[in-house]
Amino acid sequence: MNIDVSETFERTYNAYHEIINQEDIDANKLEVIDPIYRYRQIVSMGGSRSSKSYSILQLLLLEMIKRKNLKVTVWRNLKNVCRTSVLEDFENIIMFDYKIFKDIKINKQAGSFTYLPTRSKIVFEGADNVGKVLGGTQDISFFNEVSEFSKRIYLEITQRTADRIFCDYNPSKNFWLESYKFDEETIFIHSNFDNNAFCPPNIIKQLKSYEPWIPGSYEFREGEVLHINMPISIHNQPPPNL
Repeated sequence: MNIDVSETFERTYNAYHEIINQEDIDANKLEVIDPIYRYRQIVSMGGSRSSKSYSILQLLLLEMIKRKNLKVTVWRNLKNVCRTSVLEDFENIIMFDYKIFKDIKINKQAGSFTYLPTRSKIVFEGADNVGKVLGGTQDISFFNEVSEFSKRIYLEITQRTADRIFCDYNPSKNFWLESYKFDEETIFIHSNFDNNAFCPPNIIKQLKSYEPWIPGSYEFREGEVLHINMPISIHNQPPPNL
């Protein structure tokens, strides 16, 4: 498959494929038949143009090509928003490679794409459709802008998701998902436009103008924004970028 990927994609891909028993496998040069993956949930935190959602969609397409009868559901709080945002991103991705595009059956009314050689399907849905939330099951769920979801809806969907879970959100506000930073089966990946080599220079210039704090006065570490080695809070703020 011919696609260009960002650093954000590479970090997401590596987290998705990391397995628990990798050291034993490397030491003994064993072939992995049924790997035990380290992370059930991959959370991508990032601002505008960090390619967090685009990278996840690229990875999901690769899984559809590789695995048979896979079902992926992409969730947004509202179905109409899902189909005018992330669905359109997915359309752009599949059009990059004609060999892939010609083997995909598109059902616009259902918001679904099926890769015919493997019969794997991705569906774009909204949590406002209660019947889909409570009645549907899938192998992989992707919560786009997960901060828009209630924890109850998130749990209803995840308990109906057999394999893996992806989430993305803008880390501008704290909410219930922050507690999963202590979960051993969850990894948080922080990214910004610097991790997306395909972000146009004029957009980078505009985004930098929004920077609230003086550059260099804070850092990203293990999914958190730090100032003086402490998480940023109302009592620990970097100097403003006036």
